[in-house]
Order: sequence, then C-alpha cells, then structure tokens
Amino acid sequence: MNMKSTNPKLLFLLFLTIVLQLLSCLQQEKMLVDYVNPFIATQGDHGHWLPAALAPFGLVELCPDTYPGSLTADGDFAHSGYDYSDIKIRGFSHFHRGSSGGGRIHDRAGLISILPFINSPVDTFYTHPVVDIDKNSEKAMAGYYSVQLIKDNILAELTATEHVGVHRYKFPEGEEAKIFLNAGKRGYSISCSLINEHRIEGFAAGKYFVIEFDSPVVDTKIWDGTKLANGEKTGSQAGGGIICSFGNMKNKPLLIKAGFSVTGIEAAEINMQGECPELDFEKTKAKTSELWNDKLSKIEVEGNTEYKIIFYTSLYRTNFLPDIINDLDGTYPGLDGKMHKAEGYSYF
Repeated sequence: MNMKSTNPKLLFLLFLTIVLQLLSCLQQEKMLVDYVNPFIATQGDHGHWLPAALAPFGLVELCPDTYPGSLTADGDFAHSGYDYSDIKIRGFSHFHRGSSGGGRIHDRAGLISILPFINSPVDTFYTHPVVDIDKNSEKAMAGYYSVQLIKDNILAELTATEHVGVHRYKFPEGEEAKIFLNAGKRGYSISCSLINEHRIEGFAAGKYFVIEFDSPVVDTKIWDGTKLANGEKTGSQAGGGIICSFGNMKNKPLLIKAGFSVTGIEAAEINMQGECPELDFEKTKAKTSELWNDKLSKIEVEGNTEYKIIFYTSLYRTNFLPDIINDLDGTYPGLDGKMHKAEGYSYF
C-alpha cells in the first residue's frame, strides 16, 4: 500500500472507526450486577422471592403486591406477595417476606403501601385498590424496579437503601397526580399525619416512618375504611389511609422518599437523612447498584452468560436475608423489650 497516495481523510475515518469500536466494546463490558435477574423464582410454586428494589440485607424491600396472587394465594404460591404471572397490582409496599413458607389462603401483601393514580371512579377503589400493569414494560435489576400503570399511564420507578424507599412517578401531562398511602395488607391499620405540605409521619405494624415529597401536597382526603372525608390525619381503623393530591405536575416526576425505623419517628428521620440526604433518584439508584456490585465481586466465575446469570442471581439472593434491624446509630429493640446498641456490627 502506497501511504503517500492514500487520502488523509480516509485514514482519519479509518482511525475514527477503530476508536469508536474500541469504545463500544468497553461500554458493553458487563458489570457483575448486570447478570442479576430478579424475576427468577418469582412465579407459581417457585414464587418464593420478589423483584424488589432493595440494598443488601436492607430492612426495606420495595416491591409491588400483585393481584390476585397476594390475596388468594394458597400453599406454595406467591410466598412473597408477588407473582410474575399476575397482571394487576395493589400498590408498592416497603416490607415483604421473601422466601416465606406456604400454608392456608391468606393475604400475603407487603406493609405500608403507596399507589399512584389519577382517577378513582368510585369510593370502593380505596377498599379494593387494584390497577393494571403493562407486563412488557416491567423491568428489574439489583436495587431497581419499574413498570407502567396502564389505565392512568403512570410510569412507576423504585429504588432503595437499607432503611429508605425512594419512588419516582411520572404522570401524564395535564392530569392531577395523586397517591394513596395505606397499610397494604388487609386487616392492618395505619396511623399517619400530614405534618406540612412536603411531609407525612406515621406508624404501622411495628414500623415508624417519615415520608417526604419533592412537590407540595395541595389537598388531602382521609379514607376510614368505609368512606372518604376531609382531613390530614388517619384514625386507627383497619383498611384506612390518606390520599394526597399534588395537582398538575406539568410533566415533572413526583419524587418520594420514605425512611423507616423499628424504634421511633425520630430514628426514621435520622436513618432517612443519613442514607438519603438528597431526594435524588438516580444517585440513590447508582449508590445501591455499587453496593450490590461490591457484594457480587467477592466471587468471580467464568462461563457463558446463562450460567453467570444463574450464579450471580443466586448469590444476590443470599444477601436478602436476614434483615438489618438496627438504626444507623446501632439502636435496636431486643427480645427483652429493651433498647440496645450494636457497636461495630449490624443487628439482624
């Protein structure tokens, strides 16, 4: 090849093509966390697990409760309150029992649920809050879950830290954005109050919580289990909850962070601000993904993609249980009914 006769432009284009190919190869290199498939073992009599957004050993397991699986499951079905074969959900709950056993038919939903919506055709919606999801839109990876709600065209995205659940809901332009906060599992009650236009505090089933919104609440209604009423504070009736309206979001997503503790409201606030000081969904998601990648990198294996998915998903599952119970300062309730402090270790 006579280099002198070669067009310089062609040489430059050849060089640029090689550089772009090399960059593409680097970008396509998988992290170990990319081999995790959270949908494995979430259907039928293998439905012991759930595709929740959570951090390793996290107290919070943020995931949809599917319908009818979570409500009518019998024996070995829908152990976790999630069944992949379901095409409806009841809400996004923060606490679940992954890998729990079978037994009689009972409500297997999670606890402390948030359901975004636009229109509730009748009051009975709050007694039986069920919405359709687009299964083709459903995505999950370590520390993240998302799905499209069909009727109201809402994109729901979830991520989490050890003590905090973070939600991002994209509502259609021109519609009034609303959420329904309730206990989740039927027969349970939730006690909560709107403290100011950006904050709710409350308690349900042994869990204290503080919830913050990035957009102001413009209206609230209370559901007492049988009827709607004006108000900013729920009672202790089973099945009750609070409906928060945010008006027209003008194509801006609604961001929510919910901090939890098993010791008190103040601790829930400290846990939330310590793990998630900013209401930044992408930053939280990236941080949790890094935690998972660090856990998975303890073991490196060779093999084809299929076997890596099986292996790293199984390794991922070993970091679900047991749950971290202590607050960030180490405080936890002991079996003796007294508060103790874990110093230099986590209490599970």
